[in-house]
Amino acid sequence: MAGSSERDRIVLVGRKAEGEFGNCLALGYLKTFLDAQLDLSRRVEIILLEFSLNEKSPEVMAAEILMKSPRLVGFSCYTWDIDSYCAVAACLRASCPDIRIVF
Repeated sequence: MAGSSERDRIVLVGRKAEGEFGNCLALGYLKTFLDAQLDLSRRVEIILLEFSLNEKSPEVMAAEILMKSPRLVGFSCYTWDIDSYCAVAACLRASCPDIRIVF
C-alpha cells in the first residue's frame, strides 16, 4: 500500500436472529473504538456486514464479503453459529488465499 491513498478494509461480520432489529452491538462497539484510533482510521476502513440466520448460503455470504475487497475479515461468533462461519471462511479462503480471517 506504500504510496497509495486507498485504505485497507476490514470487514466485521455478525448475525442476528430472525425478526431482530438493529445492529450487532459488539461489532458496533468494536468499529466505534477502531474508528476513534486516529492513526488506524487513516489507514483502515472498517465495514460492518450483518446477516440474518438462515438468510443466505455460505457461498453467497462469502461473495458479499469479497465484494468489499477486505484485507481482513472478523467474525463475531457464538457456539451455535461457528460451523456456518467456518463454512463461510472456507469459501473465502478458497477464493482469496491471502485474506486474513479471525474469529
